[in-house]
Amino acid sequence: MKSNFKAKMIFITELLLIGFVVFYAIFLFFRTSIFKTITVTLGVFLFHFAMRLFVNWFFKSMKGRPWNHTNKWFRERNYERGLFNLLKVASWKNHIPDYNPEDFDQKQKRLSKMISNSCREEVTHIVMIIANFLPIFLPIFLSGVNFWLLFWLSVLGGIIDLMFILKQRYNRPRMVKAFHSQESQRKEFYMNN
Repeated sequence: MKSNFKAKMIFITELLLIGFVVFYAIFLFFRTSIFKTITVTLGVFLFHFAMRLFVNWFFKSMKGRPWNHTNKWFRERNYERGLFNLLKVASWKNHIPDYNPEDFDQKQKRLSKMISNSCREEVTHIVMIIANFLPIFLPIFLSGVNFWLLFWLSVLGGIIDLMFILKQRYNRPRMVKAFHSQESQRKEFYMNN
């Protein structure tokens, strides 16, 4: 199962890179504020897209032992079910795209692997939330760049990543419950045969 979303992310990142390079060259030639604004805007959007591609690649390329869902960080908190109901996570979680849908394909992956992938995806999006705020330091290096615009773009990016974290935290306890149910059925089968 290939991700159409992943291909779109890569394509948009490539377009942003081309646009950034073209407008940066134009800015260097004309030195006008409009081309500076366009260049900085394209650069910030390029950062947000490229950062997501890089962080996802980085965590996905970490081979080795699986992520441990029993770790305190990944366990369900007492308040989460109420929060999920308040935010109506069940009604929208299937409408947000999956960058790596093959990681959650029930026909190809064992449930234990899907649970581990869920933990990895949560950490991936936490790192993305933190990285979202790197552009707010741009005004230190470039005069005339609007700090508040960068701040609110970073907040918006963080909210989007938070939706993916909520999706993983909503789904993981259900996957763990199904996994334990499978394990107990398997043990019962072997004990009776």
